[in-house]
Amino acid sequence: MLSCLDDFLATLDEVDGTVIKMGLSSALGEQELMAVHYFLDARHVSCPMPLLRAKVALKTMSEGESLCLLATDRHSQTDLMAYCQKNMLDIRMWQHEVVFYFVITK
Repeated sequence: MLSCLDDFLATLDEVDGTVIKMGLSSALGEQELMAVHYFLDARHVSCPMPLLRAKVALKTMSEGESLCLLATDRHSQTDLMAYCQKNMLDIRMWQHEVVFYFVITK
């Protein structure tokens, strides 16, 4: 889990970084994007790993902080939405190309 968008994008190759930044910008304004505290890449891992990684990350976060999680497993939508609803966490989800984006606020 990385705590800065620039640090997160630096871990990706140039093509992935461009695609991910476009996906983030497609649903979040610049101010909203800057309000995200942590970024977690759960692409290319099968369920339930995106949910498990989100749970671990959320345990370390404070109230009001946001986590942006990226996943490619289509079942992650159901798992993360149900988890957030059960735990009364705010979640925003969208898809850009093959990546699902989740912004979860504790």
